[in-house]
Amino acid sequence: MSLPTRRRRWKARGPALIFSAALVTSMLAIAESPTVTAAPGTPDLVLERQADEEAMVVEVLLADTAEMDRLVATGVDLEHGVEQTDDGLTVRAVVTDSEIEALTRAGYTFGEVLFSQADSARAFAERQEAIAATKAENRPGVKGKSVRERALPGSTPPDASDIEIIRADYYTAFGVGTLSVEAKWDFGQELDTPLTVQRDSGPGTPMGSGGTQTITRFVDAGVYMYHLGAAPVHVDVRGEPVRPDRIQITSPSGDVTIVKVNDWLRTGSEDDPFKGPGYQQDYMSKYLVPTELYARLQQLAKSFPEIAEVVELPNRSAGYRRKAQALLEDTNKITATIDGRQVQIPYAVASSGAWASLLPTAETTAAPVVLRRVTSAANAAWPAATPTMGCGPITGLPAGAIAVIDRGECSLADKVLNAQNAGAVAVALVNATTGLATAPSGSATPTSGETITIPTVGISLMDATRIRNGGNAVTGQLVPAEAVPNASRVGIESLAWGHEGGNALSAQIVDPGTPDAALDVTVSDNRVTISVATDASGAITTTAIDVVNAIAADPEASTLVDAYPYRTEAGTGVVRATPVIELSDNLNAPAWVSRDPHPVYALKIGKTRDGSKPGVLAYAQEHAREWVPPLVTVEVAERLLRNYATHAPTKDLVDNLEIWIAPSINPDGGHYSFFDFASQRKNMTRYCAESGAYDATGRNVWGVDLNRNYTEYSAFDGYSGASTTDCTSGSFAGPAELSEPEAQNVDWMMARPNMRYSMNMHSSGDYFMWAPGAYKAEGRVTSPRPTVGEEAYFWQASDRILTAIKRHRGMSVTPARTGPIVDVLYSAAGNSGDLGWYKYGLYGWSFEVGRTFQPPFEALTPTGPGAHDETMEYANGIIELLRVARDQDLDVTGPTSTLQFVETSDPAQVEFVFETDEAAEIYYTTDGSAPTKANATRWESGGAREGGERVRVPVGTPIYWYAVDSAGNVESDYDPADASDQRYRKWIADPEWEPAQADASVELSMAPTTVKQGQKSTATVSVTATNDFDLAPSGTVTLKAGAATIGTLTLGADGTASGPVGPFPTAGSVSVTATYAGDDLTAAATSAPATVRVTPAAVVKVASSTKVQKMTPARITPTTRARLTVKVSASATVTGKVVVRSNGKVVARGTTNAKGRVVLTLARLGNPGQKTLVVRYAGNTLVKASNARTVVRVVR
Repeated sequence: MSLPTRRRRWKARGPALIFSAALVTSMLAIAESPTVTAAPGTPDLVLERQADEEAMVVEVLLADTAEMDRLVATGVDLEHGVEQTDDGLTVRAVVTDSEIEALTRAGYTFGEVLFSQADSARAFAERQEAIAATKAENRPGVKGKSVRERALPGSTPPDASDIEIIRADYYTAFGVGTLSVEAKWDFGQELDTPLTVQRDSGPGTPMGSGGTQTITRFVDAGVYMYHLGAAPVHVDVRGEPVRPDRIQITSPSGDVTIVKVNDWLRTGSEDDPFKGPGYQQDYMSKYLVPTELYARLQQLAKSFPEIAEVVELPNRSAGYRRKAQALLEDTNKITATIDGRQVQIPYAVASSGAWASLLPTAETTAAPVVLRRVTSAANAAWPAATPTMGCGPITGLPAGAIAVIDRGECSLADKVLNAQNAGAVAVALVNATTGLATAPSGSATPTSGETITIPTVGISLMDATRIRNGGNAVTGQLVPAEAVPNASRVGIESLAWGHEGGNALSAQIVDPGTPDAALDVTVSDNRVTISVATDASGAITTTAIDVVNAIAADPEASTLVDAYPYRTEAGTGVVRATPVIELSDNLNAPAWVSRDPHPVYALKIGKTRDGSKPGVLAYAQEHAREWVPPLVTVEVAERLLRNYATHAPTKDLVDNLEIWIAPSINPDGGHYSFFDFASQRKNMTRYCAESGAYDATGRNVWGVDLNRNYTEYSAFDGYSGASTTDCTSGSFAGPAELSEPEAQNVDWMMARPNMRYSMNMHSSGDYFMWAPGAYKAEGRVTSPRPTVGEEAYFWQASDRILTAIKRHRGMSVTPARTGPIVDVLYSAAGNSGDLGWYKYGLYGWSFEVGRTFQPPFEALTPTGPGAHDETMEYANGIIELLRVARDQDLDVTGPTSTLQFVETSDPAQVEFVFETDEAAEIYYTTDGSAPTKANATRWESGGAREGGERVRVPVGTPIYWYAVDSAGNVESDYDPADASDQRYRKWIADPEWEPAQADASVELSMAPTTVKQGQKSTATVSVTATNDFDLAPSGTVTLKAGAATIGTLTLGADGTASGPVGPFPTAGSVSVTATYAGDDLTAAATSAPATVRVTPAAVVKVASSTKVQKMTPARITPTTRARLTVKVSASATVTGKVVVRSNGKVVARGTTNAKGRVVLTLARLGNPGQKTLVVRYAGNTLVKASNARTVVRVVR
């Protein structure tokens, strides 16, 4: 097979194609939340995410892409959703209230909250319920072409028109017919004018009968890209969509372009042609954390050892582990009495946003009050809400109580209003998942518009469970802590990992209560006590830096903990006395989640797994919060292994490919997202310095974005979309390329010599993308684009993969969300897709699965987001990728190409493009020379999403070309390295020219004309013809003597050939003819006969050998007629007579067959006794005679 070239790393970062990069109606799987060097005009903005804040997915409303670039430069964590609107752009950001407040001050405008912690909690709760149900039931799992459109008659000639349609795609999504249009207008850079698209209503119908739609311009960083837009088409009286056949755009200047509409994912509603009856699928029933994903791989390998094995990748993660930390200061708490015991329950409050103005004070609960989980009536607007969620009127709550309310379903503001109306003095909002308390966030305005007056705090799920278990007798008092100035804050952390002893440590700052006390540090029972210094009045004089230095100077304390001033502070503020502060690593995963550096596993599937079969890699969860993609990979593994024995197409894939499944590249971050902070994107490694977000409150912004840590076109090379300096950025690229072990593992898998394809799965947005994935902000200089043939192959394979996805439930990934990364969003410097393409030559794609990264497992509506359906549909896509890989391995057929002319306004000039029946590169010449490797020009792209360029030449120019497909097959088996090979394509640059085969004249001569029998003669052939290219006929000539073929000759560049033909086996006069097979320019023809006289050759007989092989029966009597088998051997044909004599008397005779064998029946041999038989082969014209003797005994 011929495989794609494995590329060297593009380290010479010369000027690449200058391209303005983003199609913002699409969203990039690989390119979530980049951080770039601040664009001009970006405010001096610092985003800080507090550890107790809830992250939400919120719309950000932007005027244009320049404002989007400035937003990206802030380091904000962007989710995968960007839409173009009439008013500008809408992007989706993962932010907290404090980040919203900072961005609002910087001039950004926010829209709706799309996703909150409650949605993550719901998904996690479904997982837990599924686990419980499975345990209870103890049941097993359930079993290219160019994209530019050709203008139709009625259009302004393209070279004179100011409008060009580059895509017109019709598709259905969940049964809704939609037309997507992209067009370029020459004045789109200067004028913000929408364009109107007219549609017909099918073949032969008037233009405009199918209605109109508007497309608007897309401008990226001040550079006009194109106009685009999509709209539903009309429906007929049956409610069926009316597919347009043609569309027309008339520019403001009056130029017209009319094109035919293409089908995008034209199939997908039919039964899956791959699966067939009995196909087994649907193996995922809940979300799985990384530990469970790896256990599933081990289980599959154990069950199918002949075709699967688990591979531990070379590098372990840093581990789901942290040092135990704290800030040495009092915290907000509820002092509760539960079952007669006093319990301190920490609570979190909003530091910004609407809820920051509704904080509890010491007067909120001057004394203990009832602390109770609420019971609320049903609310028809929220049928899924439970009574403890407070979505309906609350009953049974004593006046003056603190209402404990669960997150979920209705808005927080409505919950608090219901509690306020029931007489509560405050609300304790319960985390929906495990982990520490998180602060309330979002709007504080109820649906009714009424005013909320009572405060709301956040408490952990564990503490809420303790309150519930305490029954109705639980009381509590809100005790807000006094705010500590940053200059007085001290961070402290263990030297040991939290799980290795750090969590057992505590610390306290103690006021000795005496004047002129000295600063002192003591350690007892794992507690570090800092007794501060006082002045003569007894006031504390110790500063934060004094505490830090005292701990460092104490031999015992310094072996347990490290201390530091808060962030950028010098620690000059005076500290305050504190209660005992427990240090904690703040990790909440159960004990079965390892805290050690974690092995990262892949499952290698294949009958042959030694690297000799083409490799395909599917990997997921580079980003921790993306819970659905890992399920897709495991579903694929289950299907491949469980269908192997019964499903022939699956067996063919497993027998002939080496398939790598890596479900969780980032196990530490994955565990952290499930058990600690659902919005975690990065790994858990802390690179922040002590002068930055180093303390415990920064724990949710630590880590490296693994999908920015790779080597190709990275932020370290000057490309945009990641930060090399901001350790808190959602797209922090790390301290160096490939600094992270998880990224090193991906590089290692891609480096396998047999690896050819990859699929990087992310969520969300339903996007499908490939390289290039990065650009430099200045001028949007992109990483090198694929060639026309490579790009066509990406599109060709994408059509198959996306059609397979559509077959599950009709979901279409739209054409506007399909294409190169820089075309459908923004730069993602150092992403793994670019690593595969540029460094290792892998055809690689990136999925963005679904519409949110943690949807409910089961979709609430047939077309809604749901992990189960998304797993099923995208698993179809991975299986189809495997089929793409297999088909390329089997491809031995060259492509077929044609040349298409484009109308021009100049009659002396013509423009042309090429079309192929499959993705292929085109190499051509227009100077009359053959298109060899040395001198042919490769057909290049006409621009982003435009396919190949239009080539302009004078009318009458000869055009020579050939096509090469992605498997390396050359059209018509042409050899571009052979200067004499004329099997390339030929055309004249004239729309009126039609190819016609010219009549040929074939002349034949033989020398010598007289040969002896068995000898050869030399034939000389000349084929002549006249054609428009002044090229001599090419191809082969077949020589025949009568009906027998005696030779084949290949014509040279001058149309002649000469060579020996024969031999001539029969004496006499022989008529020889030469038949020319023809080529693309010349018709077949036959010469006049030439005569060769063949004279008899002198015969020299060859020796023969005669042997008696067998005599039967073994016992011969006087009356027996024995059978004698004789074999004659010689180097020539030995057909001839055989005679057997006994005492001179003939007793048998016969004739050998062509193999020299004959069986003779002897006459009776007479009286008993010994007889000598003489066997004589008489010979023939070519073979000498020979004898053999044998002795037999005749018995009575």
